[in-house]
Amino acid sequence: MHTTLRCAAARRVGRPVILAGDIGGTNARLWLLSPLGKVVARWSKKTRDFASLEDTLVSLLPVKARITAACFGVAGPVENGRCVATNFPWVVDEKKLGRALGARVLVVNDLVALAWGTTTATQVTPIARRPVKQGATVAVIAAGTGLGEAALIWHSGGYIPLATESGHADFAPRNALEAEVLAFFQERLGGRVSIERVLSGDGIGGLYDFFAQGKRAPREIVTAPDRNAAIVDAALAGSNQAAVHAVELFTGLYGAEAGNLALRTMAKGGVWVCGSIAIALERLVRSRTFYDAFVGKGRFEPMLRSVPLAMCKDPNVGLRGAASCAHALARG
Repeated sequence: MHTTLRCAAARRVGRPVILAGDIGGTNARLWLLSPLGKVVARWSKKTRDFASLEDTLVSLLPVKARITAACFGVAGPVENGRCVATNFPWVVDEKKLGRALGARVLVVNDLVALAWGTTTATQVTPIARRPVKQGATVAVIAAGTGLGEAALIWHSGGYIPLATESGHADFAPRNALEAEVLAFFQERLGGRVSIERVLSGDGIGGLYDFFAQGKRAPREIVTAPDRNAAIVDAALAGSNQAAVHAVELFTGLYGAEAGNLALRTMAKGGVWVCGSIAIALERLVRSRTFYDAFVGKGRFEPMLRSVPLAMCKDPNVGLRGAASCAHALARG
């Protein structure tokens, strides 16, 4: 544990605050909140710029901040309060952080935090308005740097979060074109292809490469600081056919995997589509391409057509969920 963080914790004598974090493969975003829930400070840093969460906190936290509780949603599997992140080289351990901060700390999977955030979300756009079955399971899916999925299961008057690593399940093609995509990614990756490899930011880039084989990429894509974002922009503008095809296929794959999640969890309480890519592709996520893939499950299509489906456009939904958990932790 970072010595500086331990020393800073010992000097914190100010007003009590709550700390919430949404720690992803690209960005580490943090909120400092008052005990009443008001955000008093917020930061967003690139995870690649820091060696660990501890180093990030050292550089950001006010020395006098007296933290009473903290919750961090981290992109990776959490076991016994410890997360080895999947797409960036951090290890986040709630016991070590608790000792360093002098606070109660909870580490959860980032999609668990996001799922909690959807329970109070306001920036919601329905994709399919259906009656919500009270007490039924709610599922959440979010593609970004990786692919996350989670669920909230109703039990004894409240929800219990179910963390998953479903994004690392096998990519299963639905037709001949997707079988070609699978072969392309198998060659590129040297073997097995998980759904996250195709349904993520880098997946957009890979799908573009599949459709652009033998063609020279335009300069605006080659020189873009964020190549995958440039591909999305070109697709939405209709200026590059390989980009258009890549994003259209991505949209169908996203809808199909959201439908798979609904089947796996019997999510009659609804499926939420979240994350930065969904926000960027809102028009397509709300399209027939997405919905037809969502419900296209053969004999189970009637069941999928009864499932409420919506997207959450709040970019801070994961932070709101982490903040909710931290406040519950502070209350004991």
